[in-house]
Amino acid sequence: MKRHTMLLKISNIAYLNTLPFRYGLRHYSFPKKYSIEVSEDIPSVCARKIMNNEANIGIIPVGALPQFDEYQIISNYCIASFNKVESVKLFAKKDLRHLKRIYLDYHSMTSVKLLQYLAKYKWKIDVEWLPASEGYEKEIHGDTGGLIIGDRALLMNPDFSFSYDLAEEWKEYTGRPFVFAVWIAKKMPDPDFIQAFNEALKTGVDQIDKAIKDYPTPLNIDISYYLHQNIYYHYTPEMKESVDFFLKSAF
Repeated sequence: MKRHTMLLKISNIAYLNTLPFRYGLRHYSFPKKYSIEVSEDIPSVCARKIMNNEANIGIIPVGALPQFDEYQIISNYCIASFNKVESVKLFAKKDLRHLKRIYLDYHSMTSVKLLQYLAKYKWKIDVEWLPASEGYEKEIHGDTGGLIIGDRALLMNPDFSFSYDLAEEWKEYTGRPFVFAVWIAKKMPDPDFIQAFNEALKTGVDQIDKAIKDYPTPLNIDISYYLHQNIYYHYTPEMKESVDFFLKSAF
């Protein structure tokens, strides 16, 4: 009798900070009754794929969660930071208090909402928010700043006189860590798959240095330090509390 396999489509974020997840999903041996298909997407596309049922599971920017009528957080792993994250920053040629306009990165709603929260409550600045499109980084000059996230942000520091790490600014203001993305599904997969999925993620998180060797990158940064020190992967009760606080405060 022929056994049918269950195909599950997984949307992972195509940034360096999800490298351990990529490694785990690739190297873990899922039970044969499951077949997985992993795509690598920018955060906003991960959210769209789950919203439109183009993927079963995705790592979703927490800022996109209010757009969902129903969802389940299915993993005890996430993308978070206790202090500096390095890859989510406001860049400018002037001190932020002299900015009149800020471009908003189109990759993730979380970082946009975090920036606007900090502008209102911590920095107390009133600026014009500009929707960004590809290539907007060249427009960051004079009294115009720009939010840049992901791997691009890791390479931008030498180009600007001022940069503000949003996770560090959040921690300084609230005393909390910040969670950027969590694994969700609109419809809960069966428990056996959830267990296997979390074991796959654990495989990667427990072997970050192997993951780095497995996926060489041209980025000229200390990748080991970034993944071990700047990024925190465990979705603990403290992280859940921070997500709840952010969603209540910034929306």
